[in-house]
Amino acid sequence: MAGTGTHGRLGGDVPENALFQVIRGCVMQTLPNVTSEQISPDVSLRDLGADSLDRADIVVAAAQILRISISSEDLADVTSLGDLADRMQAKVDSQ
Repeated sequence: MAGTGTHGRLGGDVPENALFQVIRGCVMQTLPNVTSEQISPDVSLRDLGADSLDRADIVVAAAQILRISISSEDLADVTSLGDLADRMQAKVDSQ
């Protein structure tokens, strides 16, 4: 599954899975009716009931925690949380 591998590293010593946990936390904070069990790499934010403002809030919050800058162009073809995690991991790795 996308976003759940261990090939990437966050900050050099935190596993990539920790990055997905950041995203999960941001989703749960923005969408309080969503449970942790509902959040998986193959689910989209739309599937979880997030509107465009919710999606923007989640991405901005996760990017701030990860100390990365990510543009809407970087996210244009993101369809799942796994895709989002992979794209954010690429940004972390490039810094």
